[in-house]
Amino acid sequence: MSTFGSVFVAQNNSFTVLDGAWTSFNQYPRQLGDINGDGRNDIVGFGNSDVYAALG
Repeated sequence: MSTFGSVFVAQNNSFTVLDGAWTSFNQYPRQLGDINGDGRNDIVGFGNSDVYAALG
């Protein structure tokens, strides 16, 4: 039987356009792709010094 880890919400409002972040796709590209092999698209965002992933 499979189990899931604890549920958590990861949110940082500094990534919104209104807060001046991630306003340019050229500067902060985002891509879709299956990065964990489950057959579902995930979102990968590239920031100034980090890479962020949102699993689908």
